[in-house]
Amino acid sequence: MFSRIRTNHPYPSLTKEGSKKTKTPKIPSYFRRGRGGKGFTLIEIMISLAILGGSFIVLLGLRNRDIAISSEASHIVTGTLLARQKVTDFAILKERGTLENTDTFDAPFGTYQWEMSAVETGIPSLRQLSVTVHWVEQKRREEVRVVTYFLNEKK
Repeated sequence: MFSRIRTNHPYPSLTKEGSKKTKTPKIPSYFRRGRGGKGFTLIEIMISLAILGGSFIVLLGLRNRDIAISSEASHIVTGTLLARQKVTDFAILKERGTLENTDTFDAPFGTYQWEMSAVETGIPSLRQLSVTVHWVEQKRREEVRVVTYFLNEKK
C-alpha cells in the first residue's frame, strides 16, 4: 500500500516510512493570537498606523505643492492677458501720442507692472513691439513677455 511512496522525497519526515516526531518551533508570545486567532495584535495596529500617518504626511505635502502651482499658473495667465491687453492698446496709445514705457496696471491688478518697447528690426518697414508684465511672487520677480511685429506707417 505504501510502496508507491517515493523514497527520494525532499522531506522524508512527511512520508510514512521516515516519519519522525519533530518538535514544532516555539512561537514567541507576542506573535501568538489569543481567543482562537481573532483580532489584531498591538504591533500590527502600530505598524498600520505608522504607514497611514506617513501617507497622510506625503499627501499633505502634495496638496501644498498643488496650491503653489495653481497660484503660479493663475499669475502667469493673468500676466499674459494683461500683456495682450497692452499690445491691443498700443494702437490707441500711439494715436494719442502717449506712449509710456513703463507703468502699473489699475486696480485690481495693482501688483502687476508693465514695460513696453518698440524697436526697429532689420526689415525697413517692420518694428518689433515687446510688452513685459512682471510681478513679485514669493520674494521672486516673475515676468511674462509678449512680442509682436507691426508695420511702420508711411509718412
